[in-house]
Amino acid sequence: MQNIFVLKLGSSTVLHGAQIYNQISALVEQGSKVIIVAGGAEAIHKTYDNLGLPEKYLTLRHGNTVRYTPGKDMSIIKSAYNSIIIPKIEDELSQRGISVFSQIAGKSQLTWGKLGKPLLANKNGRNIVIRDSLYGKFAGCDVKQISMILNAFSVVLLTPPIFEKSVNDYINIDADMLAANLAIECNAAHLRFVTSTPGLLYNVNDVDSGIPDLYIKELTDTSFIKGKMKQKLRAVKRVMKHGRCDVAITGVHSLEHKTWVWNYHQADYYEQLFTNIVTIPSVSFDEHVLANYLNDLKMANITSNIDSAGNIVLKKGSGHKKLLLLGHIDTVRNFWQVKIEAGSLKGRGAVDAKAPFATFLSVLNKVKVPSDCQLIVIGAVEEESSSSKGAYQVRDNYEKMPVIIGEPSGIEKLTLGYNGLLKLKLNCHMVQGHSAGKGAISSIDALIDYSNKIREIMANYDPKGLSSIQDISHSKSDNQTELLLNFRVSRYVKSGYVEAIKKQTDKNISLEVLRDTPASTSKRSNQLANAFVSGFKVVQKMIPEYIVKTGTSDMNTLATQWTVPMVAYGPGDSTLDHTLQEEVPFADYHLGIQTLQEAIQTYLGKVTDNDK
Repeated sequence: MQNIFVLKLGSSTVLHGAQIYNQISALVEQGSKVIIVAGGAEAIHKTYDNLGLPEKYLTLRHGNTVRYTPGKDMSIIKSAYNSIIIPKIEDELSQRGISVFSQIAGKSQLTWGKLGKPLLANKNGRNIVIRDSLYGKFAGCDVKQISMILNAFSVVLLTPPIFEKSVNDYINIDADMLAANLAIECNAAHLRFVTSTPGLLYNVNDVDSGIPDLYIKELTDTSFIKGKMKQKLRAVKRVMKHGRCDVAITGVHSLEHKTWVWNYHQADYYEQLFTNIVTIPSVSFDEHVLANYLNDLKMANITSNIDSAGNIVLKKGSGHKKLLLLGHIDTVRNFWQVKIEAGSLKGRGAVDAKAPFATFLSVLNKVKVPSDCQLIVIGAVEEESSSSKGAYQVRDNYEKMPVIIGEPSGIEKLTLGYNGLLKLKLNCHMVQGHSAGKGAISSIDALIDYSNKIREIMANYDPKGLSSIQDISHSKSDNQTELLLNFRVSRYVKSGYVEAIKKQTDKNISLEVLRDTPASTSKRSNQLANAFVSGFKVVQKMIPEYIVKTGTSDMNTLATQWTVPMVAYGPGDSTLDHTLQEEVPFADYHLGIQTLQEAIQTYLGKVTDNDK
């Protein structure tokens, strides 16, 4: 599960923050699975007060104050969560039609911890050793069980305390640290610490002193971080070291205003932009966080919005002569923590296709757009899925205009076209006889045999095409098998192949065409290709190598209805697409920016000169 959003809510946010519940509802509607970790300070105070008992705290020898929870008080802590915090969140979410699973985190040993060491406290000027306080640190959780719960519910709500196996009792844990560790263990994509301030402040008494970006590896002076925010910082540091998710501190009681937390601080603005874009996970169908981040960027003379498909759209200039730079902001699955090593940025999507998209943004910021022109950059969603929702939105709802596609070509190459894509889903359901019986055949046997027949048909229609089985799943209980079959369709394919495939029938097998997008190729003499020749000559002192790629891109989708000049360009070695070795040297990234900027400046100049 790749789209997990962990939210740590303080008790004040839980009890008084109405806006946060609408935002959680929006996350669920966008497809996120949400883990809420709720604190309970205000509820615990109220519970003690209702019982007529004082809360118990210890002053440690270094002056820090911590909660003291002897065994007899653990029931009070649990009651505060069970009677106040959990019912409040359940009620707010149920009003919004959201299914929620909620419990104290340690119940049924869903999470567990390790009892802390005896505390050296100061009482009346004397140092004393406290051995009976039930506190500790996170040690683990049942990830498989949490995943199963997330499959059944939209939201999982967990609160302290957690379970300690060695003493067979609950122990208290800081909710920030619980949230951080759950984000790490569950491989969450996004983590937000929701507070009562608009993010992290330089001055806690000045709400306008917000810090937009915090670079954790360079944070040496922490004197401005006060009170409970210190513990939040410890949690942030842990997840930034061990987690894969993007992290932000947000508020007031909402996700609106935030301090983004980053591991790397680049001296160059455009390297920082590239690094941040790769750091924010954006697996297909979970692009909204990155889209919103880009929509919030402040770049001079550039407007932005998110369209109805979820694409991020940025524009510069207002003239009638338009050029579209179409990239995509989604990636395939399995993201990991971003690293910078040996002058290269390493992370999921660095090659495919965040380096090309960051190149587009950089050029949009740098290029001078003539008064009669407009430069548009779109980061499409769902390019890596069969839906291609973002590209279809552009094709069907935007004005036709010349297009540069943002895909990794390598800095010395220009892509003129792509193979097409035929994606089929085959399903076989049949009664299986005894495996030792004569002529016995399983649904797997039948489906493999059927797929081979389809591949033979396609080989006759398209000898230069490629085919591969992308996925296969089997249910033993009902002998049902499903198979996804991909064909990379060349531009030399003979027409009629889909109809021929559909004629290959089998009573036990159903066939569904998930996608049928033809190949697309542009001429090297088109206006955009010529502009790139100029760009390559000026910047790289060479003529580009022209290539047609065996893969498929959004160029294919647009070309089904747009008869306009198209090329594709972007830094990155496409042989690393979708691998665990995606990386792009910053030197290539900068050279790609320079080459693209020169090509676009040349193109815009020529279309303007044509009217003179």
